[in-house]
Amino acid sequence: MKYIFFLHDNIEYWIEIHNEGYALRQIISNNGMIQISCKTDCLAEGSINVFDLDGECKYIDYNTFEKKWQSIIKIYKVSWMKEKKVNSVGKVIQGNVKYFYPQGVILQIDDSQAICDYNELKKVAGSNNLKVGQIVNGVVIGYDESNMWIKVTPL
Repeated sequence: MKYIFFLHDNIEYWIEIHNEGYALRQIISNNGMIQISCKTDCLAEGSINVFDLDGECKYIDYNTFEKKWQSIIKIYKVSWMKEKKVNSVGKVIQGNVKYFYPQGVILQIDDSQAICDYNELKKVAGSNNLKVGQIVNGVVIGYDESNMWIKVTPL
């Protein structure tokens, strides 16, 4: 993994980049307004080349990124604990496709977000044309603690 921080037009970007060049987690800070990729669709699209970024860019270490990430997600911890209780392992759920990330398909389940493997969902849906808004039925199989996503396998 690589971690970068860059500043462009007074907007701060903190990005965790997979070895293949795709963003996995991202924070955007603009005049005190914070977006975080596990709660909003703000993840950089496509492969990231730091030489193509506008503004001041520098590599940072994992600990620097993680400290920033944890400082932001801590405000969601109480609601995350409630979401896990409501969506316990083994529960059958229904959600809508919200967006597609490198980690998988992000689903909206009431007030919670879940992640489902893209290829598994494609097999179950019987379609190569998965769409935003599409209804998905699944079973809770665990939790992605770092992103506060419920892990779901499709039915």
